[in-house]
Amino acid sequence: MSIIDKLGITPSPWEICSVGKHAENIGVCVPYNLICTVDSYLKSGDKKANIPDAQLIAASPEMLEALIKFAIDLERSMICPAFKDTQWGKYLLPPIEKACYPKSWEEIKERIKQGDK
Repeated sequence: MSIIDKLGITPSPWEICSVGKHAENIGVCVPYNLICTVDSYLKSGDKKANIPDAQLIAASPEMLEALIKFAIDLERSMICPAFKDTQWGKYLLPPIEKACYPKSWEEIKERIKQGDK
């Protein structure tokens, strides 16, 4: 089971898709399910301008999983009692906790550990 599954996040792969009655909008989907539509308010009205945002959203489960794995490995390798208070912890943990809100770093690690049983 992946970290994403253990955290209750829709598993990847997330893909860019066309949505709307006439496929006029860009979205992010998993098979048979729409995650979100991506609609920016650009003056040009060019829907292709939404593609970079959709690509970032579609990559987010894999990026979050990689970031969590890196933070866990780094925390294990450091000889300090409070990883969250280190420079690395202050840099890595806020975006992880933001993506997993309202779970704290400790709750995230516990959820992952429970899923390993």
